[in-house]
Amino acid sequence: RMDNITATFTRREKNPHIFTLIENRNWKKIRKILKSTKAFRITEETDASNLSCLGLATGHEAPVDILEALLQVNPPLIDSIDSFGATSLHIGCLNGASLESIQTLLGKSPKLACQLDHDNRAPLHHAVEYAAQSGNMQNPYTEVIQALCMAAPRMVHCLDKADDTPIDLVQVVKVQITDKSKEYYRLDYIYKILQRFSIQIYSEDKAKWETEGYDQDTHSLCGNISTNSKSTNSKSSGTS
Repeated sequence: RMDNITATFTRREKNPHIFTLIENRNWKKIRKILKSTKAFRITEETDASNLSCLGLATGHEAPVDILEALLQVNPPLIDSIDSFGATSLHIGCLNGASLESIQTLLGKSPKLACQLDHDNRAPLHHAVEYAAQSGNMQNPYTEVIQALCMAAPRMVHCLDKADDTPIDLVQVVKVQITDKSKEYYRLDYIYKILQRFSIQIYSEDKAKWETEGYDQDTHSLCGNISTNSKSTNSKSSGTS
C-alpha cells in the first residue's frame, strides 16, 4: 500500500505547477499563489491518479497554514479521493504527517477518520503501520493514533482486505522482536493504546446488549459507513 501512495507522488504525465512547488516545499511561493485570483482554478488540478493538491501537501509535511489556506480557497478539497480511494487523511497518516496536520483535517471533517480506501483501510490502519515500521523513538506517532481513535474509536476493529485490524498490524511487527528492547516497548505502548479503545468499545456494547438486547447495528463502525469489519473475528481483538 505504501508503494501505491508513493507512486502517486511520482507517476505523472505532467505535473501541475502547484504540485511541483509542493514537492519542492516552496511554501512561500504557494502562499502567494493561494492569495491570487487564480487560486481556486489552480487548486482544482489533480495528477494522473486523481491526487489532489491537499493530499500531496499533507503527504509532504506542508505547514498547517498551507493546509488551511487550501481549504479556505477550495473547501471541497477536504472530500477529495484519489484513484486508490485514499483521502488526504489516509495519505497524511501513511506518510507520518504531524499531529497538527491530522487535527486540521479532522477539524474540517471528522468523518474522514471513518472513510475506507480501496484496501478497506481506515486512516488508523496507515497511522499504526507507519508508527510500527518507522522505528522512530523521538516520534512514535502515538499522539496521532490516539487522536484517530478518539475521532472514530470503532476503527480499531476494522478489518482491511487482508483481514487485519490496526491491532493486528502492530502485533505482526511486535512478535518479530525477541528481546525486551526499547523498540519492543515502543510497539507495546502502541498496542496498549489500541487495546484500551478496544476494551472501551466492548464494554460499551456489552452494557447496551445487557439492557437492550443484541443489535447488529452495534457493530457498525461509523454511522452508516459500510465496512466488512467484525470486531469479534479480529486476529487480535485486544480485549484479552
